[in-house]
This record gives sequence, structure tokens and C-alpha cells, in this order.
Amino acid sequence: MKLDIGKVVYVCINIALFLILCTRLDADDKTVSHIDVALAIDSSGSMKKTDPHNLRIAASKLFLLLLNGKDRVGIMSFDTEAYPLKELDEVGDKKIFLAAVNKVTSNGLYTNIYKAIEKSLGMLGSDEMPEKTKIIILMTDGKMDTGNRNRDRMLEDKLKAELVEKARVSNIKIFTIAFSDESDKELLEVISKKTGGFYYIAKTPEDLHHIFLSIFEALKMPDMLPFDALGMDGNTFVIDNSIKELNLIIKKTSVKKQIMLKTPSGELYKSYKKPDNVTWFSSPSFDMVTIKNPPEGRWSVLNCTGKGNKVFIITSLKLMTNFSNQEMFAGKTINIEAWFQNEKKEVVKDIDILKENGLYMELTSPESEVVKIPLIDTAAVGSGVYSASFTPNTSGMYTLRIAAYGKTFEREKSLTFLVNDIQQSPQLPKSENNKVGTSVQNKPKIKNKHTAASMGKEKSSYTKVAITLIILNIVFVIALVVIIKLLRRKKLLGWVNDKN
Repeated sequence: MKLDIGKVVYVCINIALFLILCTRLDADDKTVSHIDVALAIDSSGSMKKTDPHNLRIAASKLFLLLLNGKDRVGIMSFDTEAYPLKELDEVGDKKIFLAAVNKVTSNGLYTNIYKAIEKSLGMLGSDEMPEKTKIIILMTDGKMDTGNRNRDRMLEDKLKAELVEKARVSNIKIFTIAFSDESDKELLEVISKKTGGFYYIAKTPEDLHHIFLSIFEALKMPDMLPFDALGMDGNTFVIDNSIKELNLIIKKTSVKKQIMLKTPSGELYKSYKKPDNVTWFSSPSFDMVTIKNPPEGRWSVLNCTGKGNKVFIITSLKLMTNFSNQEMFAGKTINIEAWFQNEKKEVVKDIDILKENGLYMELTSPESEVVKIPLIDTAAVGSGVYSASFTPNTSGMYTLRIAAYGKTFEREKSLTFLVNDIQQSPQLPKSENNKVGTSVQNKPKIKNKHTAASMGKEKSSYTKVAITLIILNIVFVIALVVIIKLLRRKKLLGWVNDKN
């Protein structure tokens, strides 16, 4: 049997292309997906009272600065009507988006929440990208108010019956933020809860940056560092050699105090005195500092408060978790797994990297009760996967913090999730008390859960690979035909002419 070398090479090239595309696909699936966000910001006249220092603008800027360049944002101001200040676009050039946020005023006459959500849905639903996470962040200090109470009631009913349902069907989550007790809490909670978002109330304007950080953490689940308070030395965190970049959000003790960073070598960084690898954003209540390739060791932050500070990082040693913000009910046990992943996306199984009792989670209930639960790996050979479980027995907003203290590194994940009332899940047994129940359950390996949605996405992705291969083959054949014709004309391909 005679072997056709040309056909063998052609088949090998296709196999190689298929493997390369699948590898790229697999890598893409493991990264945090990009998000689409519509920011709807109240610009009614009452905001002069509830947000006199325009801290909603500063908090919006913080959120924009934290986003990836491939995330997309649209910005809208609303009062009597809703006015787009920046259409949905990638936030690569963040100066454009920061300038758009600066256009928000507090001069409007009324508060038309219906129009704000209607225009936001139109902004997010205008393109064909169903695989993206899409959210609306609505900030307001009031109720539906168009100057006509009968019209207000009609729009409220229409909002609940039509727009909320449209958002739910389109898988668009709405996060609502109220600025005052005069806000329509019931309406804002219905909007957020029915679409899978969260409802927040900013008791003071200064709370806004915490809320935006919570939303960012819920959407992106970023890698973080624990922030430790050490008295006179200020707040500290540890940088290891796997960290390529950090974003530090620091809450100020007062507007007059200057935030300073002390490096492991003792050098002081300030907003006006810093090296070229440091960028610094300042606002009345907080500063955000970005440092590329930070030096290893323990850093200190001076003149900041002990709470509300965050260190987000880009690193090759990641703290991973199986936690997903799916629908949860009071009385139902939630199993948590955590593990470390290296730059090759492999589970790190070296149990010696952790200090004794160095991996645990802290659960904060809606009543601010904090429970500390150790995460344990008891497999015979050491799976590298640490697990525990807890049972939330009251409904409301919970915060889950997973912290790891290693011999040469520290890591943290902070997650916010909503637990629904136990009455919504009649199969669940009622608890005897209202405390957070905890029990440890060890799992020796990570389980891949293939839902209909994930299988559909996987099928769609491999369809794209097949289409790409077909296109490449067509291009290859066309190019080959053109080359042969050119060579024939120039009589440089003797064997072709001989055959003819």
C-alpha cells in the first residue's frame, strides 16, 4: 500500500489545529467570564440631601476601575426620564467612562425608576451575547415619582409584571441600592430578588464603596489577600512571589488624613510621591492604589480604618472554591470545597504549604453573628481539596470569607449570597433555633457538575471549533489553488505542466 505523504501531512495539520483550538477553548472556560453592566444613577434633586458629596459617583468610579478591559459598561442618569451618558462598550479606555460618570447631577425634578430599568434593559439586550453575565446596578433615594400618583401606581405594576419578568427571562440580574429610609424598599427588593440580584441600603453615603466592592466580589470572585490589623503598625498584608499585580482599596480615617503605603524595605508611597509602577486614585472616603510587580514581603498601610479595606490580586497561585451563587434556602446544608491552583491549573496537593489551622471560612449571618469553620482535608494520600459545610437557618444576606495562611503566602475569597425564607422550600425540615448550624463534611476530590446549561455551552463551544476548522480548510484550499495557478503561469511547477 502506497502512502500518500500529502494527505498524511494535511490530516496531521487538521489534528494539530483541532487540539490547539480545544486547548484555547479549555483555557478560556477556566477564566472569569467578562460581564456587561448598566449603571443607572439617580440624578433627582433630593440627592443633594441624601448624597451631598456625590459619593455615589466616587463609588461608581471605583467599580469601573476594578473591571477588566474586556468588561462592558453603559452609564445612565435618570430623573423624570432616563438619559444615556455612555452607551454599552468595553472599558478599555476608562477615562471616557470616568468622564461620563462625572456628568451625573442632582438637579432632576422626579424619580422615574420604570424608565431607568426600561432603558437599562434596552442597553443590555441590544446585542447577541447570551453567554455574558449581564447586570443592572440601580441607585436611588426615592420611590416611583412622576408627579402623578395614579401614573406612578400604573408604572409600578407594569414594572413588576413586565420589566422584571423580561429581565428574569433574559437572565439579567438587577442590583438595587437605596440611599434613604424613604426609598421604596418593597419595590426595590422585589426587583432584585425576582431577577437574582441583591438589594442593599446605604445607611450612610460612605457605605456605597463597600456595597460596590461586595457586588464586584459576587460577580468576579477575585483573588484576594487577608488584611490584618496590627495596632500602631497600621493594617498589613503579605506579598509573595506569585503576585503580579495588586489593587488596594483603602478606607480613610478622615478626609484630611493622607493615606501612605510602607513597603517591606521601609520606603513610603504617597499619592504624590510614588514609583512609575504605581497608580493612585483618591476620593473623599477611600483611595484605590494599583501596583504592578510589587516587592515581596509584609506591607503596611498608614492612616486607614480597620474595616472595609481590600487587596485584590492577580496571581499564579489561586485560592479556588466550588461555591456558586445559586438559589439557596434556609435549613438547607451548603457544602463548600476549597483548593489551591497553580499556574498550570493543577490542584496543589502539598499539604505542608499551609500553617496549622491555616485554612478556614468565616460565615457572617444577617444578624452579624460570625462563625469560624475549619476546612479540612482528611483523605489518606492528601487530595489537596479542603471541605466543610454549614446550614443557614435564617433568611437574609450572608457573607462567606475563605482565608488561607500559608508559610510563605496568604489568600482570601469573600462571597456574598442571599438565603431565601424556609417557607419557599417546604421539603426542608424546620430548625429548632435561629443560629447558623455547622458540620464538617470532607470530600476527597473535585466533582464536575454538568448541568444542561453547561453542556449546552460546551456543545456550542465545540461547534465554534468545528466551524473554525472548516473555514481554515476552505482558506487553505483557495490559497493552494491560487498558488498552483500562479506557478503554472510562470512555468515554475514542471510536474503540473507535464501532466497536462
